[in-house]
Amino acid sequence: MKKTLSIAAITLLLTGTLAWQYRLDILISVVPKIRGMANPIRDNVPTAWPDGPAEASTPINERPPNIILILADDMGFND
Repeated sequence: MKKTLSIAAITLLLTGTLAWQYRLDILISVVPKIRGMANPIRDNVPTAWPDGPAEASTPINERPPNIILILADDMGFND
């Protein structure tokens, strides 16, 4: 009985020591797997989009230009 108990205690101690030493590696490998089980990626669902107008309602010369302005801020880094 003592031999079995001491072997179990040594095994538990070694397992705990190794788990503590490699805790970041264990977390990095386990967290994505748990996340994948909690939120699985669903299958692609085909969508039927309605067709646009066959002809534009206003002529191309009378429409405003398509201008996109992108603003970005570095949030104070290197200030």
